[in-house]
Amino acid sequence: MPFDTVYGISIRKIAILKNHAKSQVIPNIALFGRPVKEKKVIVSNINKLILNKINYDFGFGPIEY
Repeated sequence: MPFDTVYGISIRKIAILKNHAKSQVIPNIALFGRPVKEKKVIVSNINKLILNKINYDFGFGPIEY
């Protein structure tokens, strides 16, 4: 989900809204322990995947030999 905008301008670029934009970011997520906080790993990029719909499809048909 992208950051909010005001008239097409990211709220991260508007001084009075920077704190609001920062509050939407999750700064430390890890699966086991606290490797980011303990500086065992360095985060260089964070990606987000949003699944709105998952569709499984299959069909039966004749098998040609």
